[in-house]
Amino acid sequence: MRTFSSEACAMRRASRICSGLTRAALGFVTAGLAIAVAVQTQAAETPQAPQPALGEPVNLYAPNADVYAPHEDGQIHAWHAKGQVWLMAGEPGDSNVAVQVGNEGVLVVDTGTEAFASKLLAQIQQLAQQHGGDQKAIRLVVNTNGRADHLGGNAVISAAGSQLVSGEELPAQQAFGSRGAEVLANQNVQLGLIADSTAGGAYASRALWPTDTEDFDLYNSYFNGEAVQLYHPHAANTDGQLMVLFRQSDVIAAGDVVD
Repeated sequence: MRTFSSEACAMRRASRICSGLTRAALGFVTAGLAIAVAVQTQAAETPQAPQPALGEPVNLYAPNADVYAPHEDGQIHAWHAKGQVWLMAGEPGDSNVAVQVGNEGVLVVDTGTEAFASKLLAQIQQLAQQHGGDQKAIRLVVNTNGRADHLGGNAVISAAGSQLVSGEELPAQQAFGSRGAEVLANQNVQLGLIADSTAGGAYASRALWPTDTEDFDLYNSYFNGEAVQLYHPHAANTDGQLMVLFRQSDVIAAGDVVD
């Protein structure tokens, strides 16, 4: 006859329990591996979107497609980019209009097409009322090039704004009757528009021309409490191209350079 102590019995019961737990754990691991294999198999069978070949254009806005999709309704919508800068989306052909809003007023980068100028103005004014400071007027417009979808709204947007002019510049402004917002561009934009007008073209009427031009590679200014730099790249799709850098907001309005 074999006898067992209580301690030995307890150890045997514990051994049987551990054995059961081990088998259960192995069952879970096996099931987990099966699930992982099934997921990998399903992922392998799911067709993947073709990757662009070297040199082909890449849609940088694809991750934010849900943001841009509602804007295909013929209206202008304000979308906050970062800091004090907003994107006015909805222009035909995905033309971008950037707006900086702050205590000194509104700075507008490009004015879109002439047909959408009134809609754009209404949204800019609404944005200024909601997010601007004491000064809510449009003070400055920057054209990144001389194409119709970049300066088409110059006359409407500029006329709705104003400049803070004093000192020796005040008599000149009063004499020429320029009371709207300043419209700034590289001088090559103005030269191109003049040449087109001289040749009898109707690319842009004089009302859409810039009111002030500069010949610079890098123009530094300060507006709404942040440094605003205008950079003129020589190798671009036009010889009057500008890029606008909002340094504190950390936003670049690149115009057509990304195209």
